[in-house]
Amino acid sequence: MIAAEAIVRGIDSPSIHQLAGLSQRDDPRDIRDLYRAAMDELGIDIPNADALRWEYVHFWAQCMLNGSLSPYEAASKVSAESFRLGEPEALRDMYALTLLWEDDPGHRTALERSMLEAAKSLHHKR
Repeated sequence: MIAAEAIVRGIDSPSIHQLAGLSQRDDPRDIRDLYRAAMDELGIDIPNADALRWEYVHFWAQCMLNGSLSPYEAASKVSAESFRLGEPEALRDMYALTLLWEDDPGHRTALERSMLEAAKSLHHKR
């Protein structure tokens, strides 16, 4: 359906037409291969998984900074991405703060301030 919608909107390539003719019952590998071919034909780079994870990290940090998620909720999401990224040094503070938040309820306010500082640091490195 997405491929058919793309065609209606004027996005066109041979692989897009083939994708539009497929359904959920088709082999996922065929769908993936046609998707990649279509992106290549359209000159669109497909970001790798790590690049997308870093996008998530920055998104969750921004959610913390704008208040749409609590510091702990956002830091937990960042920590999950950190694990998937192989625990890069840039995210170690956020991970440690989530562990401390869980283990030390008496200091959560101070830990949340530190989480906000870590999010600001991530935001500035972007």
